[in-house]
Amino acid sequence: MSSGLNHEAEEPFDDSIRVLLVDDQESTAVGLRRMIGGLVGLQIEYCADPLQAVARIQAFQPTVILLDIQMARQDGITLLIKLRGQQRTSHIPIIMLSVEDNPDTKAQAFAMGANDYLVKLPASSELLARLQHHSNAYINYCRHERSQAKLSAQSAQIRAIVDSALDAIVLLDEEGGIQRANPAAATLFELSLSQLQEMSFAQLVTLPGVESDHFSDRIQSLISRHNECLGIRANGSFTLEASISPMRLIGRNHYAAHLRDITLRKSQEAQILAFNRTLEDQVRTRTQELQTINTRLEYEIEARRAAQQQEHRALEAQNLVNQLLHIGLTTDPLSERLDAILQAIINSSCLPKPNGGAVFILDSVAQDLKLMAHHGLSESAIAQCANVPSDQCASAYPERSASGQVELMTCEISCLQYAFEQHNVPVEGMKCIALLSGRRNLGVLVLFLDPRQKALDESHQLLLDSLSRTLAILIDRDRVEVMERDKLSAEAANHAKSAFLATMSHEIRTPINTVLGLSELLLETRVDEEQYDYLQTLHRAGETLLAVINDILDLSKIEAGQLHLENTVFNPRHVLARTLDLFLMKAREKGVALTLNVDERVPMRVLGDSNRLRQVVMNLVSNAIKFTQEGNISVEARPHPDIADHILFSVQDTGIGIASDKQQSIFEPFVQAESATTRRFGGTGLGLSICRQLIEKMSGEIHLSSNPDEGSRFLFHLLLPAVSESVDESEQNAQALADAKTDQERRQDSDRRSSDRRCGLDRRAELERRSGDRRSLDRRRLRRHKPDEDAPILNADSREIRLLLVDDTEDNRTLIRAFLKNVPLQLSEAVNGQEAFEQFQQNEFDLVFMDVQMPIMDGHAATRAIRAWEHEQKRAPTPIVAFTAFAMQNDVNQALDAGCNMHLTKPISKNRLLEVVKELTSN
Repeated sequence: MSSGLNHEAEEPFDDSIRVLLVDDQESTAVGLRRMIGGLVGLQIEYCADPLQAVARIQAFQPTVILLDIQMARQDGITLLIKLRGQQRTSHIPIIMLSVEDNPDTKAQAFAMGANDYLVKLPASSELLARLQHHSNAYINYCRHERSQAKLSAQSAQIRAIVDSALDAIVLLDEEGGIQRANPAAATLFELSLSQLQEMSFAQLVTLPGVESDHFSDRIQSLISRHNECLGIRANGSFTLEASISPMRLIGRNHYAAHLRDITLRKSQEAQILAFNRTLEDQVRTRTQELQTINTRLEYEIEARRAAQQQEHRALEAQNLVNQLLHIGLTTDPLSERLDAILQAIINSSCLPKPNGGAVFILDSVAQDLKLMAHHGLSESAIAQCANVPSDQCASAYPERSASGQVELMTCEISCLQYAFEQHNVPVEGMKCIALLSGRRNLGVLVLFLDPRQKALDESHQLLLDSLSRTLAILIDRDRVEVMERDKLSAEAANHAKSAFLATMSHEIRTPINTVLGLSELLLETRVDEEQYDYLQTLHRAGETLLAVINDILDLSKIEAGQLHLENTVFNPRHVLARTLDLFLMKAREKGVALTLNVDERVPMRVLGDSNRLRQVVMNLVSNAIKFTQEGNISVEARPHPDIADHILFSVQDTGIGIASDKQQSIFEPFVQAESATTRRFGGTGLGLSICRQLIEKMSGEIHLSSNPDEGSRFLFHLLLPAVSESVDESEQNAQALADAKTDQERRQDSDRRSSDRRCGLDRRAELERRSGDRRSLDRRRLRRHKPDEDAPILNADSREIRLLLVDDTEDNRTLIRAFLKNVPLQLSEAVNGQEAFEQFQQNEFDLVFMDVQMPIMDGHAATRAIRAWEHEQKRAPTPIVAFTAFAMQNDVNQALDAGCNMHLTKPISKNRLLEVVKELTSN
């Protein structure tokens, strides 16, 4: 059993003799080892340098030191003084060695702390005897010191245990005098420890027992047992519990007294005793009351039994409803679920023995009650009641109470009852319950109840109400699921259409890019008149096809809800003026006047989508020019007279007009007024449909007034609230961000304007050709096709541009090379993203044109890899242009998110390409 003291395992004591010789004469060490080196249990360590002696002593731990008096680096007396001055070496025996027996030297050595003095070297027996004597004395000293340390540690542990005890502990001598006490004893008697040690035990505790002069006789009743005694303090007495244990210390009898203040415990025991007596009285009183209550409970138990039966019926009804919900939430067809639900209702014990039943669902379109589930009906009854007109069944139209709540409607006589009677179905007790969802009736539940049972009570009526609502929820849920499936199917079809259109756009734009680009390049070469006409026709046909693709993509984005409007501040006058500038040349060629009139009340700054306004106006003006052979076309804008913050726009022409019966249908996709119109003027019939949907998305409307051969007038209004001149910094930042977002669209508008200008030059060249002025035509052709006039001017003294062209289509790369043949550059090519990334790591480039759809690694992945590599290498980002046939807004966002600086859609004109090169390499 553990005593509670800390008994750590002792290290074994090394009692071997370890001799350290400190002498700068190695011959002394040799002689010493020859004399006693072979003895068992004796170790010799030699130190030639007295300055290293202290370190060797700490490492070797000798039991005796032989120290030479005369040494070159430090004499023995000095080292002796140093060793005796250190605590760790102060008790190690030191025998001084000398070559002479000088009394003065010997006296000095003993005075400085030497244990012995030898003239070196004495006989081996004498030397060994002296070494053993001094070593044994030192070993005995070390053992004594270890024992004393151990005894001190144990004493400290015992004192700590006693001092930390919560009970008072007092050590008494055989006369009752207090030898020692712990802090708890001082606290108990409210005295200091020094005061306690000056007192006797009898002064502090009143001892029971016999009267005697001997303390040992008086405390016999307290030995090895707990007794209550009276403690004495300066402020009075208190109750304590005492136990005394005898012990014998230093040959005399002593006693250890353990004392504990139990005053509070005694008080609590008294309180508990009083509480127990009070509790017994209360129990007796409560028992009498319980006997009275028990009699009353016997009557209540009978009432509860009746309530439990009612509750059991309600629980069965709830279980039935849960069963119906479980059946209704399965994925089986609705007819099978309704049949299982009807079977569960009939098999339930909640209703008075139903003999059969049926479930009808109201067809909101045909207004018929369709038989969906039945039980207990004959084949003829099933056939006859498969479809019942709802206006012949009272349950199909439940009435409402005065409070507006729908009443549970059951009809005893109805068309259903008549139909069942005709087919020998017993209808006595038949109940028809309307299946209501809010104010909508979804059908009728028919039950054939046993007429011999007692009439339906209130609980039965509540159950029928719950069944009708549960069936209505399940039927309504099934209809919602059908609509959800239809919605998902429509969304999937719409997604497939969008994917098809995106793919179609990409696959068509890629070859169109080559066709338009090469035709543009051929127009810059010397060709004869016939070839020039063919090239013009080819170029116009390609642009027409591109316009058709753009219209189809716009329509697809609108229908898919992917067309997002922007809110930016712009001047509507500038938008209208710049839009009409694009058509001035074509209007002059046809001899049609094109005018713009903006009311002075139109705000200079409005909030809206300027690009979509431009698109609508361009479409309407383009149609007006196409269908007007003479006269004028006017564009007007003024505030709407009736709707605040709306601007009313008008595009009026003196063209061929539109018949009244066609004026609504022309806003549908792929519709024109007459098939002859398509053959004569061309077009897809998408423009007006796109215009109408854009206008409606901008909170507006479009209207048409037209008469055949008199012209047409398109009126539309848009929500364009005015913006004050004072714009705070946050609005300016938002405007700058919006301008950056629409920069791509402005560049595309620039491309279209360049194309229109080119068409105007071609038109004038054609007129000159028809007038026979070939020389003027040739001069104009040559002047027009000089690269330094047609293309953006690059600085002549600028260094060559290092351009990386990435495209897996040879035709596209050939076209770009031809477009850039007059630009000073170093052109590198790659056919996939992996090859482009590898070249980018090996060379430095000023600009990268990156196709998107490529094998091995696409353009987005290559761009991300390049940006990551630039970041790792701490290099400035190189401009990367996504050059692709993908034209959807999502494609633009993906390119910018991948790290591209710009997104260009194929096909692209030569001028636009050169503008981009100049813009991105100017710095």
